[in-house]
Amino acid sequence: MKILGVDQMRACDAFTIANEPIASIDLMERAALSCVKYLKTHHSLTSTFVIICGPGNNGGDWLAIARLLSAEGAGVKVYADLTERCSEDFKLNFERLPQALIKSVSTFEVIETPKCIIIDALYGSGLSRKLQGRDLELVAKINASECQVIAIDVPSGLNADGKVYPKEYEAVHADVTLSLELPKLALLLPGFQVFSGDMKVIPIGLHQGFISKQHSDYEYFTRRAAQVIYRPKAQFSHKGTNGHALIVAGSKGKMGAALMAGESCLRSGAGLLSMLVPQEGRALVQTRLPEAMLENNEGAESLSGLYELNYSYVGVGPGIGLATPTRVFLKSLLSTYIPMVIDADALNIIAEEKWQSLIPKNSILTPHPKEFSRLVGSWSTDLEKLEKLRSFAISHQIIVVLKGAYTAVATPAGQISFNSTGNPGMATGGTGDILTGILTGLLAQGYAPVDAARFGVFLHGLAGDLAASAKSMEALIATDLIAQIGSAFRTVQQGEAV
Repeated sequence: MKILGVDQMRACDAFTIANEPIASIDLMERAALSCVKYLKTHHSLTSTFVIICGPGNNGGDWLAIARLLSAEGAGVKVYADLTERCSEDFKLNFERLPQALIKSVSTFEVIETPKCIIIDALYGSGLSRKLQGRDLELVAKINASECQVIAIDVPSGLNADGKVYPKEYEAVHADVTLSLELPKLALLLPGFQVFSGDMKVIPIGLHQGFISKQHSDYEYFTRRAAQVIYRPKAQFSHKGTNGHALIVAGSKGKMGAALMAGESCLRSGAGLLSMLVPQEGRALVQTRLPEAMLENNEGAESLSGLYELNYSYVGVGPGIGLATPTRVFLKSLLSTYIPMVIDADALNIIAEEKWQSLIPKNSILTPHPKEFSRLVGSWSTDLEKLEKLRSFAISHQIIVVLKGAYTAVATPAGQISFNSTGNPGMATGGTGDILTGILTGLLAQGYAPVDAARFGVFLHGLAGDLAASAKSMEALIATDLIAQIGSAFRTVQQGEAV
């Protein structure tokens, strides 16, 4: 699913109106129906919907929603900007709405009843200036309310392209943002989380042919894209055709990282798994993970022997520590020029030793933001961070998985894919080790590196969502994800809802 800029979305609206053809007022109605469907699915119609409308088409959309909700029997109050600057479509929807529901925005006060749901329809994604005056007063009242706040397209005061950072009091703090047709970039960036809340993409029937022809460096990776990449096991496949992976992981006190990476590699479909772990961890691995084979652990001298076995792919880093012998080994491993998954301590060693130029092409790096900053330096905005991410992937011809909410996957071609699965419960120790295992297992089976990265991140997040559903976000621990990898594959394969 592409992520388009404000100007592209405006052009898409115009193209749809001109070529479907459909009147703009009827496109509004279609958008309103889609939003009402979401509201009916996720909220009780016994709630009171308090709708705050601006004077433009964005406000007009929500006037249509007010009418549709009222027709369903919901309690509705509409606070509208009734100035002469109202758009023509706003005026049409205004005339269709029962006048008893409408009050001037100038009379809106803070609502203390939590049963109310505030709909923020002051301004949408087309806003190109900071709010001021009366609008700031309205935003303050909305934010002071105890009600749930739902924004249409983007919270009022927010720039959809992420180019301007409003101060906290300069934009609505939404609990949910209904992004129309496609995601908006700002809603996927951590610097805007206080405003955007949880993003939901609501299809409204814009022209798909026009969207498909638009260039964008950004995409939103969904289950449909995962289904395209997914490769079911062939009827006559065997352990040899499913790939032989090597996991290099663990050190004293950190053998759990090795076990989690190893098991998740097997659970993701690798036919064979060998592990290179420290001497003191060998018995633990053979006891807890009997499906894995153990390699010699004599250090860098054993590398030539390792690659005589023709491993399909290598994952290195979880829990390996930062000791000098480990650094010697890692440098020798990087110098083989064989693509690999690089995570955790391996990334920190590369950053400290400034070995970025040694990273083999088509490798997959999986840093969290702090690890990434050690590799590329600091940044001041989310857009600057994305540019560093893109540049690093292009210059080294690698894939970089920047972990976090909406994990961003940057490719050697400069594309950035934001993941649609995952939840805050996954912010716990060990989940990154599991991602390393999943990616290594997919690569061992022959998935192309870019496909493996996008699909693996999706599977990892989906396993986390299934685990959170079973255990709760608060109780979730990393090994819960391993138990759900199979269900995640089944969900992709069968197209089941998460």
